[in-house]
Amino acid sequence: MKRIIGNAGGKPHVAVRDAKMEGYEFADFEYLEAMTPFPVTLFGARIPWMHQVGIPQLFGSEFTKTTFFKEYTKGLAQLDIKDTERRVGLVFRWPGISRGGGAMVLHNYPVMMQNIADPDLREERGTRIVRPFGNPVVIYVIEAFQDFLLTVGTDWYQE
Repeated sequence: MKRIIGNAGGKPHVAVRDAKMEGYEFADFEYLEAMTPFPVTLFGARIPWMHQVGIPQLFGSEFTKTTFFKEYTKGLAQLDIKDTERRVGLVFRWPGISRGGGAMVLHNYPVMMQNIADPDLREERGTRIVRPFGNPVVIYVIEAFQDFLLTVGTDWYQE
C-alpha cells in the first residue's frame, strides 16, 4: 500500500498512522478499499507454478485456464464481485520477471492503448497483455504493478 499511496503523491507514513487509528493493518487491500477512493478493488494471491505458464497460454484459448486467471475468478467469488460491474485487480508475483520485482496485476481497468507519453520511448512502460473475453466482454490486462499504477494515475488520491 505504501507504493500506491506514495505513487499518488501522498505521505505513506500518514496513511500508516491513519490506518492504525482506524484499526486496519496497513499492508492489506482492505484498508485501501475502505479508506481511499482508489478506483480498483485489489486483492492478492500467492500463485504456485507461475514459471510454468507458457506463451501460448497467454495468447491462446487457454488464457482462462491459467493459474492466475483461476485465482482471479476465485477472488471475485470470495469478494462477491462481478468484473462486468466493477474494476478489479489481482496482484501476484511472477518469478523471472525483473520489472518491478515480478509484481504483476491482472485487472480490468481501462488502458489507453494509443497514448505514448514519451515518443522517444526512453521511459515507456513495460509489456502489457490485453485479452478480451466473455459475454459481455471484459477486457483483461496483465502488466507490471508499477505500470498499473501509472495506468490508474493519481487523480483519485486526496490527503
